[in-house]
Amino acid sequence: LKNDRPKVICCTETWTHDDVSDGELSVDGYTIAVRKNRGDTTKGRGGGIMVYISEDLPWSVEDDDGTSNFNQAAYVNIGNSGSSIRLLVVYRSPNSSQQNNSALNDLLSRVTVNTVVVGDFNYPNINWENHSASDPLGRAFLDVCDEHLLTQHVHFPTRQENILDLIVS
Repeated sequence: LKNDRPKVICCTETWTHDDVSDGELSVDGYTIAVRKNRGDTTKGRGGGIMVYISEDLPWSVEDDDGTSNFNQAAYVNIGNSGSSIRLLVVYRSPNSSQQNNSALNDLLSRVTVNTVVVGDFNYPNINWENHSASDPLGRAFLDVCDEHLLTQHVHFPTRQENILDLIVS
């Protein structure tokens, strides 16, 4: 962080909970724009998302962000209203329920042109190189991406031999 100074830092699986203060998580030169503790586990074990924005960058969080049906997601608008990027940060647990998986697919089906989706999706059975999935959950996710002309941009393994952490636009 000190050398590269990225403008935006998106974190998943933060494992944060109410006993962890924002002060403990602060990073010099950045504002915590989003902090969502995972509420469906004991003391946040697993999950959780955070977005840090450089203090010199204009941003806003969408109040009615349309993510309420999905367990772990948040929208942040980065830039000025005339030229902004809408960032959707997602954490999907590998133990996600069918209802939550459907909510994620619904959320992706509603992204707009200026949206970049980033996060840990935990779909190990998707082969992004040949655009196939060996299970129905992965296939449903791929179908939503195809139907809405979404492109996945990560082309290297992010966990063992799998591409679980994605950038989709």
